[in-house]
Order: sequence, then structure tokens, then C-alpha cells
Amino acid sequence: MSFNFTGTTGRKRNINLGGRSLTPKNKSMFLKTAQLERERRERQRTEMQSAVFIQSACRRYLDLKRTRGALSESWGTDGSIGSFVFFFPYVVKEQDKNRSIEQLRIIESIVSGLSEHDLEKLIETLALTFTKLGDPSSSPVLSLSILKVMDVIFEKLPNSTICEMLAKAYIGELKQALYYIMKFSEHLPYTSSIETLTYKFIDPLADSSKNKWNVEYDKFLMYILKNPDSEQCFKTLDQTSAITLVVRLSESIHTYPELVISKEAIYPYFFRNVAFLLDLVDYPILVQSEEEMAVDYKSTLVIPNRDFESLKLLYETAEFDKFQRLQPSNDILLDYISSLLHFSSLIKNDRSNTLKLRVDLNWILRDKNSFLISECFNRLSVSKLANDFLNFAELQKFIKVQEYNKWWNAMLIFQEYLLNLLTFSTNENFFSLLVISKEQFLAYTNFLKVFVSEILLKYRDVKIENQSRKFFLSSFKKLLTLLHGLYMKDLKLKFTSDYNSKSYNNKGSFWILSKFDLDINSVVNIVPIIDQLHQSLLEYDEGEQENNEENDYLREPHLLSFLKSSPPKKVIDSLYLLTYAPYMIPFEKRAEIFHAFIEYDKRDNDINSWFPTKIEGVISRDNILFDAYKYYGKTRGKDFKRPFAVQFINHFGEAEAGIDGGGLTKELLTSVVSCAMTPSESNRQANKGLEFFRIGTDYHLYFNPEFYFKLYYEREQHSKVPYACSNEEYLHMCHFLGMVIGKCLYSNILLDVSFTSFFLITCAKMGGQYFRNLVGDKVDFIGYSVSLDELKNIDEALYQSVNYILKQTEESKFKSMGIQFSVDDEFYDINGKKYHVSIPLLRNKDGSVVEVTNGNKMQFARMLASFKLSKQNKLEMKSFVDGLFQVIRPHWLLLFNPIELQTLISGDDEIDIEDLRRNVVYGGGYTEEDQTIKDLFEILHEFDHENRSKFIKYVTSSSKQPLLGFKELDPHFGIFNAGADTNRLPTASTCVNLLKLPNYKDKDQLRRKLLYAITSNAGFDLS
Repeated sequence: MSFNFTGTTGRKRNINLGGRSLTPKNKSMFLKTAQLERERRERQRTEMQSAVFIQSACRRYLDLKRTRGALSESWGTDGSIGSFVFFFPYVVKEQDKNRSIEQLRIIESIVSGLSEHDLEKLIETLALTFTKLGDPSSSPVLSLSILKVMDVIFEKLPNSTICEMLAKAYIGELKQALYYIMKFSEHLPYTSSIETLTYKFIDPLADSSKNKWNVEYDKFLMYILKNPDSEQCFKTLDQTSAITLVVRLSESIHTYPELVISKEAIYPYFFRNVAFLLDLVDYPILVQSEEEMAVDYKSTLVIPNRDFESLKLLYETAEFDKFQRLQPSNDILLDYISSLLHFSSLIKNDRSNTLKLRVDLNWILRDKNSFLISECFNRLSVSKLANDFLNFAELQKFIKVQEYNKWWNAMLIFQEYLLNLLTFSTNENFFSLLVISKEQFLAYTNFLKVFVSEILLKYRDVKIENQSRKFFLSSFKKLLTLLHGLYMKDLKLKFTSDYNSKSYNNKGSFWILSKFDLDINSVVNIVPIIDQLHQSLLEYDEGEQENNEENDYLREPHLLSFLKSSPPKKVIDSLYLLTYAPYMIPFEKRAEIFHAFIEYDKRDNDINSWFPTKIEGVISRDNILFDAYKYYGKTRGKDFKRPFAVQFINHFGEAEAGIDGGGLTKELLTSVVSCAMTPSESNRQANKGLEFFRIGTDYHLYFNPEFYFKLYYEREQHSKVPYACSNEEYLHMCHFLGMVIGKCLYSNILLDVSFTSFFLITCAKMGGQYFRNLVGDKVDFIGYSVSLDELKNIDEALYQSVNYILKQTEESKFKSMGIQFSVDDEFYDINGKKYHVSIPLLRNKDGSVVEVTNGNKMQFARMLASFKLSKQNKLEMKSFVDGLFQVIRPHWLLLFNPIELQTLISGDDEIDIEDLRRNVVYGGGYTEEDQTIKDLFEILHEFDHENRSKFIKYVTSSSKQPLLGFKELDPHFGIFNAGADTNRLPTASTCVNLLKLPNYKDKDQLRRKLLYAITSNAGFDLS
């Protein structure tokens, strides 16, 4: 406000010195001028603001660049993920490539500890980095490093997150990078090219096929396969990557064949590299679905089903056809087949049989492949080496696997060929199917026996490198399996009986080592320590048991570590032979060791004490099986070995007189065996409709498969079948029957029952699979192969039909027969109602049952034999064997082959009358010099084998002699003077092995009376 006042109110005059008119010409011009003036001022303001913004942005960019550069310089293992995300995509193109690669390695090393949020941020950052790099060919190694880290991150993310991220646009940039990597592969480090094929979530094959990068991929694959440094680089791969690389190579040839242009040139390199990669793998492998893949298995490789399907293609017939067409060197062929066998043996679930069957049928047993087997046999030089192996220096050479790789390949293929022949051939056509001559086969058998025995006796003195040890131990176990199989076949065919070998002893036995004299007393002295070892091993948790294949089972058995002082070498040698080749030790000596184990166990458990605790049982003769199960079926282990106190109730419901001093127990056990194991209509009715066993065509016993058919029917129909007991109770009774057989063996009670060979083979196999051997290791090598020949023992018609099918070659014949991979059978419920079941053995992908053709007939024969001889009885056999081994330790029985096991159960077929005479106990006034006694033994000498067997059965309840002679009979065989009444017949008390013989003093009368008594099948006190 102004306070100057001049005294006038007039307005000042304006003076216009410019000469312009101050009054606008018109209004519109005035407005336009004002608008232009405003716009000018606005432009000035905008220009000023832009200049300020640009200056600010430049300063910010330069500040960020300096900050990111400085952060990149200082970022290391202790740097944060946030810092890496902040700087890496923006400095990667300008900073040194080696620094970027090192930073990526740090990220890869810490991925496992990051959160899912951090992993997603990293994926976005690395994808952004790819777009910043531009053409991957300008920095291929860095591009591959980024891909590798992304692949590792993808492995840690859930599948749902991966799918979301793969759907984002920037993933396309990553896949586009594959094109440049393949195109410029020759300029990349070889290891980087290999890594491209081992990524799991970025599939170069699928992208190449989709984008038709055929030329680039073909060039890329050829570079990988033909590179002279391939094997050296493959050795640097971890085993999972090696398998993944094989999968990609298989898919290159089979799944995307259009990508491989130069097939004929690639195949030889393909076979060589695949063989090398498969041999690198030595961990057990599990094949699982994607849902199961999250499970972590220690020391086990897990591969998805999809990869397994790609691996299966390597085993197809078409691969063998390629070999025949290309005719590469025999070395490549043998290496490849050996690698396929090796890899299939590593797969631990059911898929192993799938691969092994394919290599057997499509490669080893293929028609017109005799050149392959002959080539293997010629490389073995068995005649020369059988002598050379007796020289310690030669033995040491062959344990060095690397130096004799080709020899071992030939050996393992020939081993697989013979194992298959033992399985698929019959006794009648075995030698006619051999590719080599019988003389060559016998020479090989002799060589293998010498080789195995020398290894068992000398291996501990040989130095072996770690890289060779695992392969050698695995391979040697396969040779042990084959030698066991040849031994079992020889028991039937006797093909070594006339073979002249310096390894024979003076009795002419091919299998017994004449040069090795087992010191039976030294081994018996160590029996307590062996049993104490096994008792301590029972405390091991099954899930924590060591993998014995990782340990040197031929050098460091559990037993040696358990002993306070090392026993003499000869004792250790004896233990190794008894464990891994017991048939090289005479049966009689092994039987002595078996009884030494039992006697020690009885002492250790106070079984034979003066006042032992007895388990009481009241048994009705009308209900023997179920009463015995009621009183003794729930008893386990040590308690079941104790004496029983049996009280029988007769058919009138009255208690029978008598105190059980062992005789009534024997009668109970033999009665249970007779009631449960002798198929008859009367036994079936007495057992409430249950029939546990069937009689084979050779009149030997095996488990009735009706129970399996019942379970299958109930599962498929979702309804229960009326049965005498529950499924669980049925298996418990099978367990009880196993314990009964075990107690009879334990108590030296002979049984007049004979089991089929495949029943006993299964007992031996389960002993090897589920339990530890004599020296305390869990090494399953027994491998008694249940052969097609065993079908004849249960169904002669089926056996002949299978042989007929195998002989057919015309496809039209198979179409007319219309046979499927299935088994038809029937079973009955408790009311006698019949049920029919049809069980498929193999289905197509659409669920239909596979038809039998000329191409799969051997697979059908193998699956049918496996079902009939193993699968349909597996549950009962497992329960039975568990019961058997409750009483008899498995390592005791592993001393014997199945035929010898039958001898342990029922005694020796040959009856030595003089041995009986030496071991008789006389009573009632009889002596060895009495005329009636002399007449009796003269008559027994004159009897044929059948009547001798009837006589022994009449007195002891078993028709056979104890395996170590009548001195082992408990109680001893007794002959009691029944008086002078010559009208009476001889009578017997089988429970105490006692013959009550009137004093006839007339040989003819004694013969008549004795024959009448033993053939009448009468019971006690017949007169």
C-alpha cells in the first residue's frame, strides 16, 4: 500500500513511444496471440523439465552402473540373492565372461538352500539375462552356464510352478538358444555340448523336432558321438547324468529318428558310447512314477518311468538287426550286450526282469545267433586257463578286470546264455540245444569249477584295485550262481560221471575237491561262535543293514570281524567253501556240521536239561491239525524247540494213557504232517475243506494254489468266498507247518513225505534272499533257477503243451491256436462250490490280454513257468519258510542243495542193514546172538528195497534211513522180546522206534508174519 497522495484524482496519461496502436484491431486476434504466448511459455517449461529429467536419469544410470559394477566386483559366496538379482542381468554383457561364469557357479552351489520365492526370482533374472545377451552364439559357454543353473533350479521347484514359468514368454528365448548351441557345437567345449543333452527341463530333441532343426541336431549328435575325447569326458559325469545322456541318445535314434540324417555313420559310435556310459553306472536303480520321484533314496539312483521306456528301446530286436546289417567288430557287439546285462542287473524293482528278458530273448537266445555264443566261448580259452588258474600269478592277472575286460565280457554273456539254457531246456533236449559240443561244455564246467574254487581259496591273498573290486565281486557272484545251476543239472543228467579230470578224488566224484581236506573238528569247534554271530546280527534293523555288495564279501566277512583271534587259514578256507560252494565238501561232513549246530543250540537253550519246561497240549485224534495249531501254533522260536507234553484224546473222547517222553511228541508231529500234507478226501473233510498240498505227477508234494486263486477272485469280484478260516489264519497255519517240519529236523524225526524239487528250491532261494549266510553276510547268490523242466512235476499235459508251442515257428499256427498270456484254474469254497478264475500274465496297453506269437513264445513259457512254480505259491511258501527258520537257522540249511534237504527231512533212500544191526538196542531178553535176531537180519538182507522200506516205516514211521545212519535215530531202534506166543504178529510202537518181536525161532514163520505185518499197514499191537 502507498501513502503518497498528491492532491489530485485524475488518471496519468500513457505515452506510446513505439507507435503501435494499443487498441486491438479485433477480439479473435487478441485471443490467438495470448494462446501462442502461453504455448511458448509451456514449451520452455517442458524443455527445462526434460533437461532436468534426462540429467537425473543419466546420473541415476551412471550411479546404478557404478553401483552394480562395484557390487559385482565384491559379490561372492557370502553375497545375497537380492544383490545378484539386482546387478547380474545388467553387467553380464560388459563384464568379463569368466567372472559371470564364476558367479553362476556360486548360485548353482547355493540353490538347494533357497526358498521357492528366491528360486522363482532367479529364474526370471536368468531369463532376462538371456535377452540381454542377444545371440547366444556370441557367448556360447556363458549361455550354457545359464542353462545349467536354470536346470538345477527347475529340479528344486514344484511341477505346478515349473509349468507356470514355462508358460511365460521369456522361456522361448531359452529354447531358441538351443539352436545356436547345436549349430556352433564344434566351437564349444566338448563337456558343454554333453551338458546340453543332460538338462531335464529343456529338451533339445523335442525342440529340434518341432522346429525342424534336423541338420543342426544331426551335426551336433555326430560331434558328441565321434569325439575322440568322449570316454574321458564321460568319466567326469555323475551317474544320474550318465543315465540321462543314454536316455537322450536312445531317444535320438528311436523317438526322433527324423533328426538323425546320417544313421549308418552314427550307429557304430552310438553302440560304443552307450555301452561305455552304461558301464559307468554301478548304483542300484529304482524306476518310479513322477509322483514318487520326490522320495530320497540313499545310495540308489531313481529314474522316472518316461526315461525307463526310452531305455527299453535299447533292448529291442531292432537293435540286434542293426548290428547284423552294419556288421561292426565283435568287440563292439560283446561290449554292448555285456553293458545291457550289467545295467539290467542294477534295477531293483520288477522292471529288472523286463530288461533282462529282452536282452535274453532279443540278443542272447535269438535264432541263428550261434556265432555270438561261439565267439564268447572261443575267447574264454577254458582248456588252457583251467590249468593256468592253478598258478597263483595267472589268477592275480584275471582279477585285474580292466586288463581282461574283453575276456570278462565274453564270460558274462556266455554265463547268461547257459543260465537261460538251464531254465528253458528240458533234461531230454539240453545237449541238443547247446551251441558248443558236449566236450566243450564239460571243459567249460571243469574250468568254472576250478576258477570258483581257486578264487574262494586264494582271493584273500590277491591285491585288487578299488576300481576293479566292485565289478569283480558282482561278476563272481554271477559265476557262483551258474556253477550252482550246473551242479543241480548234473544231479539229474549225470553228465560229469565219465569226465576225466585231475581234480577228481579217488572216488571219482567230479564236484568234490580232492586236494582239500576239511578238518571237521576245527569247523565244529567254531560252531558256537558262528551261532553267536548270527544271534547278534538278528538285532540289526533291516532298513539299516549294510549293502554287502559294497563290501568285499570274499575278504572281510562278518565272521572274521566277530572273532577275537583269526583262525587258521584252513578253517577260513573251509568256511568259504561251505558258504559259497558247499557241494565241493562231502555231504556226510556237512551233515555232521548241521548236527553240531543243532546240538550246540540245544545246549545253549537248555533243551535237554533234566527238568525242561514242557509245552502242554491236549490233542483229539478226530481233530489233530486244528488242536495242534491251537496249542502250539502261536508258539515261536526258542519255545517251539522245547519238549512237548502231549495228551491224546481217543475217538471215544477219553484220555489215552501214557506220559510223553518224546514218543507222543513224535507221533503228534508225524500225524500233523500226514493230516495236513497228504492230499486225500478224508483229510480234506477232517481239515474243514482245507487242502494245503497237492501231489505232483512225480508223487511229490507242493502247496495247493487254490488259496492264490481265492485271493485273486475276491480282489477282482470284491466279495468274500466262504472258507474254513480267514486268509490270515490260513497263512498262519502254513507258518505252523513250517515250524513242524523244522522241529522234526531239529529232533531228528524222519518224515515219510517227499516235496517237489521246485518246492525245496524255493526254500533254498528264500533262505538266500531273506537271511544271512554261514559267515554272516547277506549275499544272495544261490539262484537255483526253477526251470521249465519242473512243470513236468506238477502237470505233464501242460508241460507237453508248452514244449509244443516252443517248437512252432509259423505265425499262422499261433493264430489258429489263439493262446493268450493267461492262466485258467479253479478252486472250491467250504461248501464244495466250484469257482473259475482266469488270470492274465501280460496285458497290452489297452488292457487286453497279449496273444502268444512266434516272437514272444519264449517269454510266454518263462512267465507261465514262473507263475506255476513260484508266484501262485509265493504267500504260502513265504509263511512256511518263515516258520521253518523259526526252528532251524537258515545258515544251517544253506549247507545243502534241495535234494540233500529232502534227505534231511525224510532220510536216505538206501537202507544199510548192517548199519541197522550195529545200532540196535535189545530188550526183553534178546541179544544179538539169538536165533530169531539172526533170522531177522538174514530176512532183511534178502528183502528187496521196497520191503526194507516198509519194514523201517513200520517201526519208525519213516521209510528211509537217517542221513548219518541209524546211530542218529532218537530213540534208538529197539527190538523187544514179545514172548513165545508164535501165533502173534510182530507189532511196533513207532513213537519210540520199537519193534515187539515174538521169539519165533523159525525163519520161514518169521518171514510170513513179518511180511504180513508190514504190508497190512496196521497200527499198534496188531495180533
